[in-house]
Amino acid sequence: MRIKLRKKEFVCKNCNIIFSTYLNGRTTVKYCSPSCSAMAHRGKNNNRYNEKLHSNEQISCECGCGALIYKYSPGKINRFEHGHNSKIRGQTKETKKKLSKMRTGKGNQMYNIRKYGKDAPNYSNGNTPLYKLIRHLKNNIEWRKSVFKRDNYLCQKCYKKGKYLNVHHIKNFAMIIIDNNIKTIEEAVKCDELWDLNNGITLCEECHNKTKGGENDHYKPK
Repeated sequence: MRIKLRKKEFVCKNCNIIFSTYLNGRTTVKYCSPSCSAMAHRGKNNNRYNEKLHSNEQISCECGCGALIYKYSPGKINRFEHGHNSKIRGQTKETKKKLSKMRTGKGNQMYNIRKYGKDAPNYSNGNTPLYKLIRHLKNNIEWRKSVFKRDNYLCQKCYKKGKYLNVHHIKNFAMIIIDNNIKTIEEAVKCDELWDLNNGITLCEECHNKTKGGENDHYKPK
């Protein structure tokens, strides 16, 4: 036989209204609604209430702008209006210009400072592969530009415009390094075969991908 549950009457501790509801396993019900429960736990009635953090005490911004700010906010004590600071706010226009000149261009302490070798942030104790060092040489950049210019910035296989272009080594780049026994950057710079324009050809990315891992005779210039 199914037992019918009956509602019980209670008095709301917030609004003192008599209401009826099911217990649903509870022994008592204190509030008639969630809004009454929220109202009853606001301010000093909340067990997390902190007199300092929840006070409305206001102070003047320390930069001298005259703005009023709340002294306390969660986790910190405020001293300045948002975005204000003691160094810039309250200064005259002439002082602001002087500070600006000191921090820009040649007045900046980091102006024209470049870090090389062991001072570079990405320095890897001299373990950078040789082929990467060669590809970043000025000689290699100039060689690529010269090949592009000679081929009129066109893929020499499909002759289509508007594509991303690469310079392809007709004789494999790695083979040149092995055949010439290149061990250092200085040896790479002196190697004439590495910078031979006739060993380069302009290809689009799609055509260049077809040269990888196979015979490349059909990509040789006519």
